[in-house]
Amino acid sequence: MQLSLSKLEDLQSRYVGMKKRVESIKADAHEKIMVVVQSAEIGTSAFAFGLINGRWASPELVGVPVDALTALGMHTAGFLLDNEGAKHLHNLADGAMASYLVRLGSGVGAKMRLESMNPSGAQFANPAQ
Repeated sequence: MQLSLSKLEDLQSRYVGMKKRVESIKADAHEKIMVVVQSAEIGTSAFAFGLINGRWASPELVGVPVDALTALGMHTAGFLLDNEGAKHLHNLADGAMASYLVRLGSGVGAKMRLESMNPSGAQFANPAQ
């Protein structure tokens, strides 16, 4: 078998093409893994704050719900950092904010439900009196 210059160039071209394809597959896999990591971090943070809110009856610090305050603090820290860890802080902050907004939305929805049951706006007698 004779190796000509054109065959060597063809082999080199194939090698470079395969190398680029492998790098593309690796980058795509990394991107997909990071989406899963993001979802896991947000979900775990939301669960943790849901647990805290349930256990300690929606605690507040200086009059601000702990989950909202934590979200603000973590987002601020994430903006101050300029590294890979900042993305993870933002994910955790998003979970804390999700926890706060679910609680807020549930309260607003419950109030709307009660108001819809009494559309006239009449006050019910307080049975405790």
